[in-house]
Amino acid sequence: MSKLDNLKNLQIQQLKEVNPEHMDQAAAVKFTSNRLNALEKFVRDSLHQDKEYFAGERSTLQNIIDTLTTESNRLQQHLQVNREQKQSIEAELKISHDEITKLQAIVPQHDEKELQNKIQVAKKEIMSINKMRQDDANSLNINDLKQLNIKNKDKESPVNELWIWTLVVIYKEPASSYYWNNFKEQVFEKPEGSQDFKERLGRVKAVDMKKDEFERTQNLLKQKEQIIASNILTPPILAQINIIFKIVDLMIQVEKKSKEIHENEKLLQKLALDKQQIQSDTNKNQDKAKILQDRINFLDTIHKGYQFMHDAMIKKIHSYQQAQILNDKFTEQIESSFSNLDFSKSYNQQYVPQIVQTIQHENIDVQENQQQEIKQVVVEEEQQQIQEQQKVIEVKQTLPEQQIDLQQQPPTEIVQTKTGGCEACNVF
Repeated sequence: MSKLDNLKNLQIQQLKEVNPEHMDQAAAVKFTSNRLNALEKFVRDSLHQDKEYFAGERSTLQNIIDTLTTESNRLQQHLQVNREQKQSIEAELKISHDEITKLQAIVPQHDEKELQNKIQVAKKEIMSINKMRQDDANSLNINDLKQLNIKNKDKESPVNELWIWTLVVIYKEPASSYYWNNFKEQVFEKPEGSQDFKERLGRVKAVDMKKDEFERTQNLLKQKEQIIASNILTPPILAQINIIFKIVDLMIQVEKKSKEIHENEKLLQKLALDKQQIQSDTNKNQDKAKILQDRINFLDTIHKGYQFMHDAMIKKIHSYQQAQILNDKFTEQIESSFSNLDFSKSYNQQYVPQIVQTIQHENIDVQENQQQEIKQVVVEEEQQQIQEQQKVIEVKQTLPEQQIDLQQQPPTEIVQTKTGGCEACNVF
């Protein structure tokens, strides 16, 4: 049964309730049409409201989709920027790691322990040489040196160079103050002078020499052969002169060892500075690498967050697009409902004749029912009359029998009742 069939039956029933005795066909049709028009207006208004609602929903969904799309694009830009920053930082981090590897691969030109050993050995050798110098200085026989006599004619003798060197280097006096007789008297002839000469000769250090003093010492060694070959030197004096040259040679050895120590100390210091610089550069690169790695880790965390939000945006956009599709389907259904909505036409074409026919049939049925009821009443009255007649006949038949019984029975005592009659009278 369709909805219009239900509506037809409902209208007929309502029409009966409104006018149960006079069911006019025109009134029924008019009443039903008015109700249908009101219902159709209500449905149209409802559909129009639904259409406006879904149109508003579509606009809202579109605004949400546009907003989510904009936000998704913004997040995509952030993701791209993060990727570029990470690539740049990773390249910089690689440079730092490469630099650390290079620094760690640097092999020092000199071994630190080896340099330290050389310095210690050289210092010990200097101590040994200085001891030899002191011993040689103490072994000098000043009395033999007193025998040396340099006359005025020997003033150009190379032997003078030895004593001039002694005056300049050992006593720190100018060369212009040299005069052999005076020098001999002050240094060799006086006891305190000879002892002071030995001490000075044994402890003076080549490193304490000035530049001109060192040059004079080197020149003295170059003239050694000439000095030794001088004919004014007796064997005892020559022996003492050789001791003095040995002391000078030991002084030069100490100078060389001192320079060696100095060079090794400089190398050791440079090695320490280089090592310190390498360590400093390594630490800087390691700190930089750590900072860069922390930035990469931070960008990875941010990237994951942006990626999560971007994926969520895409899912939301898809969800709202599906909702928009469903909303459009509802709108299409509403449009279809508008096109199919014509209750009055369908009702007038199909159901008005049925209503009229139904009302006519029901009027006939009512008349037949009323006639049937009248016939039923007549039949019931006739049946009642017949039953009453039968009762009268039965009463008449029972009276002679009761009289015979009374004649045979003894006289009945008459009992007075409260109402004033007798009990026998109550039988009749």
